[in-house]
Parts: sequence; structure tokens; C-alpha cells
Amino acid sequence: MSEMPNIDGVIERAVESANTFHGKLRAARSDTDRFRMVMERVEKHDFVVAVWQDASERNGVGFRLIKGQQKLATIAKGSAKLIGIVGDRRHLPSNSRPCEVV
Repeated sequence: MSEMPNIDGVIERAVESANTFHGKLRAARSDTDRFRMVMERVEKHDFVVAVWQDASERNGVGFRLIKGQQKLATIAKGSAKLIGIVGDRRHLPSNSRPCEVV
């Protein structure tokens, strides 16, 4: 059995980014503005990762790659670099509880 990689720093950065963006979404005037903000952010980045509170996960945070599967495969082969993470709450499991994230 292989050992789980240490991804604590990645998760912390994803949660921090999501919390910051969530604050901006809360300040938006309408659902339309919030939707536009999320779509702009998703379109702007090569990778989009959803994060949420999940007591069953090792770090208490669940995560899911929303956008960037192909590029991640390229990174895994060693021919590209990972440069950023963004949270996107639209694709969280229905039984998840948000931790001030998008």
C-alpha cells in the first residue's frame, strides 16, 4: 500500500483562497453578480478545486478537482507546472457542509 502524499499546504492554500473569494461573493449585490464572478474565476484559471468541511477526511477538508484534469495529467508526467488553486462550491456533494468557501 502506498503512503498518502503530504498535501496539507495545498489544502490550506485552497481553503484560504476559497474563504477570500467567498467573502467577495457575499458582498456581491445579486445572484447574477455572484454567478458572473464565479464564471469569470473559473474561466480565468487552468485549475478549479472545490473545498468543503468534511470530518471524515484526513485534514477535515474535502476537495474535488472541477477543472483541469487534462493539464493535471500533463503535470503528473512532468511536462508542466502547477501554478494555482481556486475553489468552486457549485459542484460540492449535496451532503457536504461548507466551511466559508466557494
